Amino acid sequence: MFSVCSRNMCYKITKNNSIFTFFFSRNAYFSIDFCNFVQIYKTYPMKVSVRLDKLRLLMSENGISACILPSSDPHGSEYLADHWQTRAWFSGFTGSAGLLVVETEQAGLFTDTRYYLQAEKQLQDSGIELFKLDIQPDYITWLTQQLKQGDVVAVWGEDIAEGEYNKLNSKLADSGIRMISDFDFITPIWTDRPAIPQTQTFVHELAFTGASVDEKLAAVRNQMNIKKAEYQLFTALDEIAWLFNIRGNDVMYNPVSVAYAVVGLNDAMLFIEQQKLTSNAKEMLENAGVSVLKYNDVYTFVANLKQSVLFDVAKTNHRIVSALRPGIKRITAISSVSELKACKSVHEIEQIKQIMVDDGVAMVRFLQWLEIAVSNEMVTEISAAAKLHEFRRMSELFMGDSFNAISSYKEHGAIVHYSPTIETDSALRADGIYLIDSGGQYLGGTTDITRTISLGNVKSVERLHFTLVLIGNINLAMAMFPEGTRGYQLDILARKALWEYGLNYGHGTGHGVGYFLNVHEGPQSISPRLIDYPIKKGMLISNEPAFYVEGKYGIRTENLMVVVEAEETAHGKFLEFETVTLCPIDTQLIDRDLLSDAHRSWLNSYHSKVFDELAPKLTEIEREWLEIKTAAI
Repeated sequence: MFSVCSRNMCYKITKNNSIFTFFFSRNAYFSIDFCNFVQIYKTYPMKVSVRLDKLRLLMSENGISACILPSSDPHGSEYLADHWQTRAWFSGFTGSAGLLVVETEQAGLFTDTRYYLQAEKQLQDSGIELFKLDIQPDYITWLTQQLKQGDVVAVWGEDIAEGEYNKLNSKLADSGIRMISDFDFITPIWTDRPAIPQTQTFVHELAFTGASVDEKLAAVRNQMNIKKAEYQLFTALDEIAWLFNIRGNDVMYNPVSVAYAVVGLNDAMLFIEQQKLTSNAKEMLENAGVSVLKYNDVYTFVANLKQSVLFDVAKTNHRIVSALRPGIKRITAISSVSELKACKSVHEIEQIKQIMVDDGVAMVRFLQWLEIAVSNEMVTEISAAAKLHEFRRMSELFMGDSFNAISSYKEHGAIVHYSPTIETDSALRADGIYLIDSGGQYLGGTTDITRTISLGNVKSVERLHFTLVLIGNINLAMAMFPEGTRGYQLDILARKALWEYGLNYGHGTGHGVGYFLNVHEGPQSISPRLIDYPIKKGMLISNEPAFYVEGKYGIRTENLMVVVEAEETAHGKFLEFETVTLCPIDTQLIDRDLLSDAHRSWLNSYHSKVFDELAPKLTEIEREWLEIKTAAI
């Protein structure tokens, strides 16, 4: 075992009698080429309890009763650069969603069902209580129950969106509790905090984007004119990357650069450090009339705006909104770019379909390898994920993984966002089921795919659960629905088969996927949550019903789908889904008696498409394997 450092974080690397090499992929993502298995995990020199003690001392000195640490950054990101991993640093909980509240005597970590098992393990002996959302009070309710009139609650204004801050402030004010947002209580304690990332920012070429910066700015300004806004603020990193046709490496798995942007009707400003931009990026931005200013100058710039300003309260951080001068006209609406990039262009969809072939080829090679290797060599959750990464790297367009692969065997599959560590890494055997949820970043798009695989000796109840999940996936994939339909209206299609057996899963069914951007994007969603935004033509969205048995196994089948026009009738325009992911579904796990003729027909048609699209890219042995796996049932 030995250690290396990346982005000022210490990583320990453990070898299990195997040869391994380090490499940096094209986009400088930190990766490991595994020959057997190697595990990387972050280590911190200070215990959670010590950090909390230091925070409480600072709170006492400044008259603060509670501090809120969201899982966020100034850009509302889901995946955070090391500099903004504050909630993880203070709590020890590393899940991507959760919020920490620290009071003078107590502390609570609030997270959703995806992370219950992970949080229970990581919070042991930390002095932090786990609060399970949907079962226990949310953090605002808990605060009002714990605090008294006159108490002060602090949150750093950069780490909370304006909309969430206003909701929080209003509810606390009703109980006589005061909010402050201008006290940075993080930096004095996290003294060895990693710097804000400064990796290279490069051009996403027109051959892939299909639209120039000028064209995208024109589309944004058109929306601004409709809303009668002189300026629009952009803080979300994926929106800025899409708008200016730039990509970067500042956030692991997300090809974005840390930046802000302000777009006016006659000008555009990008707030990013000049040294990060390649010469090509500088030239492209200059030709598009974009001024490049220093990252931290955004607050001064915004404070000097005198005309109407449009921003999205769900994404714009409270500190930047607070910088606006009093009395300026503020227009709030969903981000123009969020809506524009959600609906992929014809060009983008063509590119996505091409990279789905590359991704499918990698998956086929991985599944064929796994089928043989699991009985003939040492394969673990970690080494399996590394092997899949190795197959994806064979594509010339591959730029990195789109998230940390969820490689989970047997009971680990029940942990929705499980990530194997050196302590938990399980050896795969020719027994039970294995779940692999993974994806790639390609110049022509982003992928996200989950397959549940039989390794042998599958029980009838596992086949039942797998088949019910598959039926849900097919039901949603076959849906035709009128324009204007919301995701929550479609969600039941994926759950109905499970519900009929009194079963369910605790997460959403579908999320938007970026275009060589974040693997999760909005505004669209398919879930029980009442998100009032329609599913529109051109959207790329996941289809991932699931079922989990704690302590035993997890099952999930995930494909990506593009929303396309179906037909127009006397009742209006109708839309449907086109499944674009290309990878066989394990028919060994199917209880065929449960499938209707329609389900069989869909599955056979899908498998025929998978074979036709992938076979030309495979070797003869690989084609023969795929032909067997896609045979009609």
